[in-house]
Amino acid sequence: MLWLLQFHLDGGAATLTIVNLLPDLPIRFEVEPLGLVFALVASGLWIVTSVYSIGYM
Repeated sequence: MLWLLQFHLDGGAATLTIVNLLPDLPIRFEVEPLGLVFALVASGLWIVTSVYSIGYM
């Protein structure tokens, strides 16, 4: 996730084109700034909850 943050801070837009249905109609994924923040928070909380839940396993 941090490579996406660095890529965004450099001014780029991370896109992944799946398929071009027509010349002007691609199906693609693009990371927006708010989605990037959500992904960073979710991945950070995943690590915290994994450490916290060790006591319950």
